[in-house]
Amino acid sequence: MKTITTNPNTHRLEKGAAMLEYALLITLIGIALIGSVTLLGQQVEKTFEKVSNDMGAGGIIIDSDKGAP
Repeated sequence: MKTITTNPNTHRLEKGAAMLEYALLITLIGIALIGSVTLLGQQVEKTFEKVSNDMGAGGIIIDSDKGAP
C-alpha cells in the first residue's frame, strides 16, 4: 500500500499565491478607475464649461440677507 504524504508548506504557498492574485486584481482595477476618471473628468469639465458659457450671466443670484429666492 502506498502512503500519500502532504507537504505542510503547501497551504502557505497557496495562500501566498492567492494574495498575489488579489494584489494584481486590485492594481488592475485601480488603473482602470484612474483611467476612467481621467477620461470622464475631462468630458464632464467640458460639459460644465459649455453649460456655464451658454447660461451667461442669467444665473440665479442669491441675496445673502434674504436667503434663497
